[in-house]
Amino acid sequence: LGNIGQVTTRVKEILLRSIRSDVPAVRIEACHCIATLRLCDTDVQSALQDQLVLESNEFVKREVNQTLTAFNIKNEGNQQMRSLIQQEMSRLCQEEVLIPKVLKLDESLEEGPQKTGLLIDKTQMDPKGFIE
Repeated sequence: LGNIGQVTTRVKEILLRSIRSDVPAVRIEACHCIATLRLCDTDVQSALQDQLVLESNEFVKREVNQTLTAFNIKNEGNQQMRSLIQQEMSRLCQEEVLIPKVLKLDESLEEGPQKTGLLIDKTQMDPKGFIE
């Protein structure tokens, strides 16, 4: 795909979707194609930087990093994003935040399926996904 030499909106969409594929080899090949096509707009940069933060596979992470380096893109945004994610995870996993929410859910389960259904519906509407 990287050798076609032309970038259409559809090609870009496919590559952006491929960066988030479940298959590591597909993510690696998407990086190769992006580098070969010199596809370096803000959408692609942002997707690559996000993927670098979220990526668990070391081979893919290395490929994403090489692609960013080929475009002379620094990873400063990644450190900031990683820090924000870690802070939020730490906050959400604190006992004083987590335990009341679990107890409230447990309470509602004991009250019956109607109450639980209302609670679940409420959380699905909540944009943050938290049980208040």
